[in-house]
Amino acid sequence: MKFEDTISDAYKSEFLSCCKNELDQVMQHFNPGESPYVLKNPLKTYINLLDKYGLLTPEKKRSFEEKFQDDLERSKFNHLKLRKICSDHDAYDIEDCILIILIWGQIRPSPTTLNLAWKSLNSLSIKKFLEDIRSGKENERKKIYSRFAAYRKSGKLKGIDTAYFTKIIYFLMNKDQGRGYILDQFTARSTNILLKQNIININKNGTVESRKNDAEVYEKYCTFIEDLAKYLDNYFRKELGRVDVEIKPQHSEIFIFYDNKDPSGWRKKSDKIFKENTCSLVEVE
Repeated sequence: MKFEDTISDAYKSEFLSCCKNELDQVMQHFNPGESPYVLKNPLKTYINLLDKYGLLTPEKKRSFEEKFQDDLERSKFNHLKLRKICSDHDAYDIEDCILIILIWGQIRPSPTTLNLAWKSLNSLSIKKFLEDIRSGKENERKKIYSRFAAYRKSGKLKGIDTAYFTKIIYFLMNKDQGRGYILDQFTARSTNILLKQNIININKNGTVESRKNDAEVYEKYCTFIEDLAKYLDNYFRKELGRVDVEIKPQHSEIFIFYDNKDPSGWRKKSDKIFKENTCSLVEVE
């Protein structure tokens, strides 16, 4: 079956209309100096909280402040900047990467979220695992996801679940083919709606948990993102040809997530569809 035949006709036209309206903005996310992404809380808020609870050595705090001195007050860490940080092994260590990925995801700066996540991710076993992902020693997204899920289930990983550890997978995997993509409540909701299938198990409160979504589910999701990119690139080829760019999976993920402030944006439409239970929820006990 062709991929375009798997998308539900019920919402395809609405989705494509939103994609057309948001095409330029989505593509800008990966253009130097053009990304519209600005963090709600400045970097210094996170650094100060970790320092307050004794989770940073004086040397590490000073290192953060020196390396990211231009972003302490108004943090503008976008996709492109994070990828550069995570791929630059000489200038940045794994702790730099962990911190910036967490704050890019706008993790709540509190002792029960940021602090727990920071302590877990810097434990010896998990930190070594993250370094192996970054170096390419661990390079299969299904296996990486399974390992994260196992850490979460065992209680070794606290403060974050699927939405955040798939952000870590996305940025630490230093390759384009077979990269893992971010799976959160917004991308999960859109995936189920567009396919009109409950590919991803979503709780009634809208969250996506690893214990209800195994590596097979994650692989189906990542494959959907990759196939959607090819479909959208073909659909918008005329528009894209004028600027000589290509829609890649990194773009298709944003298309199903994007929070356009215009009331006609796809996230708002998908949220309405979800709340109306047009795409039924799945609870796995």
